[in-house]
Amino acid sequence: MDESEFQILDKGGVAAMEPSVSCEGAFFSRTDTSVSFGGYTSKLLEISPSESLEVMYGHRVTGIDQANGTLELREGFGNVRRIGARCILNVSGGESLKIAKMAEAAKEYSVLHFRGDYWMVGPGMSPRPRHNIYSVPKHSEYPFLDPHYIIRHDGTAEVGPTASLVSGPDKYPRSDAELRKGPSDLLSRPLMPKARLFLNREFLSLVREEWRSSASRSHMARRVKKFLPGMDEKYLTERGLSGIRHSLVDRSGFVPEAVTIVSGRSFHVLNFNSPGATGAPAYAAYVIGMMGSSGLIDPRKINTRDGGNRLWGRSLDTVFSAMGY
Repeated sequence: MDESEFQILDKGGVAAMEPSVSCEGAFFSRTDTSVSFGGYTSKLLEISPSESLEVMYGHRVTGIDQANGTLELREGFGNVRRIGARCILNVSGGESLKIAKMAEAAKEYSVLHFRGDYWMVGPGMSPRPRHNIYSVPKHSEYPFLDPHYIIRHDGTAEVGPTASLVSGPDKYPRSDAELRKGPSDLLSRPLMPKARLFLNREFLSLVREEWRSSASRSHMARRVKKFLPGMDEKYLTERGLSGIRHSLVDRSGFVPEAVTIVSGRSFHVLNFNSPGATGAPAYAAYVIGMMGSSGLIDPRKINTRDGGNRLWGRSLDTVFSAMGY
């Protein structure tokens, strides 16, 4: 970030800008923003056919033939479809590790899934913060944010997220019982990296606290009250958004950054959690540049001058012009 994009505030500076916030100091980002991830994704799907892209719903990847560059897809429990390709790009979120292992890659990693639940903040709270407010994480050795106050693109406000341990990448029902449903990634191999975590008292304490915050608005309100003293559970009117974070684990614990792996004709992006959806478009241009450098795609067909900025700028212009901006 350029120095003009941020400011370091002391306690008085915070009080002048956000009188509802209680803290000793803050890092203020002048370029903080909010994005409609659903709107952005819907528009990408809408314009994809014009770029000769096909989106296939109801299919699951069941195999990768590295020698022949073939991706095997199964539709439901029925037909098998095989697609030949010069290369395969795996950016599959919670399923990305399974697919990488089909290509004989990333065998040293396990994955744990954590659902982040938000609570909506009703109109009764006053004064109401005018900026997103993030607190310093209590468990800094783990890759989770503590609850924060966030203003969405449509002006609504939410507090969260939690980091509730769940058994798979699509486990959205909010119930302790769903942890017992299968199939479960909790028992996927290798087991030892996860076993070390489950013997760690601090990690188990974090898991218990996060489940309580997901189930109880009063518990969430108490956590937020530490930096927004005016917060009360009566202002938390209903459930907000939910999303699932897929965190890689290895022998050293949680893997802090995104991991990229080239295996034969396949390129795999694992552990892309932060900056998540906000940074995904720029990161996508970065990935295409890396695929060109590794020889998976013809680098002569990619304009990556200026460190990839031209590729990123072209991609951004295409999407936002289609959205009417």
